[in-house]
Formats: sequence, C-alpha cells, structure tokens
Amino acid sequence: MSGDVIVQIGNTRIDSADLAARAIDAYGARGTVQMWFERGGRLFPPISFRVR
Repeated sequence: MSGDVIVQIGNTRIDSADLAARAIDAYGARGTVQMWFERGGRLFPPISFRVR
C-alpha cells in the first residue's frame, strides 16, 4: 500500500530503495524471500514471496 515502509528483507535491514532492490535480487535467486514492512507505524509479520 502507499506509505508502507520495507524494513527488512531476509536478514538485511533496509534503509533505501536501492538496498531493497539489491536484497530482493540476492535473496530471490535463492528461492523464497521474506519481507517485513511497517504500515502506519505498526510492524507487520513477514510476508513470503518468490521472484520469477
């Protein structure tokens, strides 16, 4: 959703869009990616997805 903030992908803390893209590329090559995000100041449990 608009305003969501990605805070972690796999074991990598995210602090920029560039780092998020690199982490998705790196973890996606290994299979399932787990991503934690914040919405409205609330941290959500990780979602899992695969990159095609």
